[in-house]
Amino acid sequence: PVPGPIPSPWQQQDVGSVGVPGNATYADSEFTVTGSGVDIWNVADSFHFVYQPLLGNAVMTAKVEGLYGSGDGWPLAGVMIRQDLTGGSKEALSALTTGYGMSGDARITANTSTVYQQGALYYGSAWVRVTRTNNVFTAFQSADGTNWQAYFTNTINMSGTVYAGLAFTSHSNSLLGTATFSHV
Repeated sequence: PVPGPIPSPWQQQDVGSVGVPGNATYADSEFTVTGSGVDIWNVADSFHFVYQPLLGNAVMTAKVEGLYGSGDGWPLAGVMIRQDLTGGSKEALSALTTGYGMSGDARITANTSTVYQQGALYYGSAWVRVTRTNNVFTAFQSADGTNWQAYFTNTINMSGTVYAGLAFTSHSNSLLGTATFSHV
């Protein structure tokens, strides 16, 4: 199928300072997200985000079919819930990296360093999930989309409208990379 625009009500934008603008397309029930960005880490993120506004509790699930980036092992693709669309926003993420398996991180307080938890050593593709139950956020991982394992839980005070969606960073501000998501 020829890739087309992402379907409504999905939206997209670069978050934080990126060197090369990103984009997302949709075809055959898959999202392809292209982007640059230094990382989703430390005090300010830079990545491409495909998202929907969200109120209340939620489960965000996707299968990362594949991802390609800078070649250093840290390009990552996953599902995220964040308070706002600024680089230093509070956030919770469950992601697959190209070289280090699953990566869960959270920014509990805006504009401060993230906390990190290594997950399983999946490579190539994996299922990712983030849940929100009030202010408790849990990152899950799965090899098959049926058997899930929680690997990171944090309490993050988020209020009002938040944003849930697909996050991708190439781990290079000067190079585009690509991630493909299915079963969103």
